[in-house]
Amino acid sequence: MEKIKTIFVDDDFLALGILNGYSSMLEEIEVVAQIQNPLKAISILQETKVQLLFLDIHMNNMNGNELLKIINPKPVTVFTTAFTDYALEAFELNAVDYLIKPFSFERFVQAFNKAKEVIRSREHINQSHNENLVSIINDDNRFITIKDDKKLNKIFLKDILFLEGCKEYVKIHTEKGMFLTLDRLKNLENLLPSNEFLRVHKSYIVPICRATQLSGNEIIISNFHIPVSREQKDEIVKKIFG
Repeated sequence: MEKIKTIFVDDDFLALGILNGYSSMLEEIEVVAQIQNPLKAISILQETKVQLLFLDIHMNNMNGNELLKIINPKPVTVFTTAFTDYALEAFELNAVDYLIKPFSFERFVQAFNKAKEVIRSREHINQSHNENLVSIINDDNRFITIKDDKKLNKIFLKDILFLEGCKEYVKIHTEKGMFLTLDRLKNLENLLPSNEFLRVHKSYIVPICRATQLSGNEIIISNFHIPVSREQKDEIVKKIFG
């Protein structure tokens, strides 16, 4: 099994030493870098393919939450801190765990195992993504072939009402029912023709031709009320309604 490429970011040299010592006892971790300066960490994280990040929150120059908001794509993240004040914001940023200093080796392993499970799940999704394909017969019969459980399903683009992202899955709502596939909404967004399907919210994609009514911050399609991103509402309305 491949080792998990990991970076430690903490402005406390002793804390980095503890993390390094703990990680040396686990064969599955490959420490790519140990960084004290959060500003330097940004450039390294953006230039290096990293799967796992152990990130201190309370640092000089920049806190860990601010750092995580800047980098993209975001590695699976475990926060490490001596403070409990940032816990809520950390989990809002989808951190898989939150270690309070000083933490034991056993607690470190527990956090690593949580992170490993998420990383392996993402790898599985990326592998299965190749099984979801758009096939074109003609303009009226274009379809997506998706894997739903152990079955392959042909979903015609003209039948799609909207797509809904649900963490590691996507629900495809159609005139003939709902299909669930193990994939990311972003992957399906890349498959679908961009001039016909529009991402209107972080969790929703709609066919432009079906989005004929806007009520407040919701698009209504066949009695479904689909939220629209407040930040991008003006741009979305322009693309759909002209």
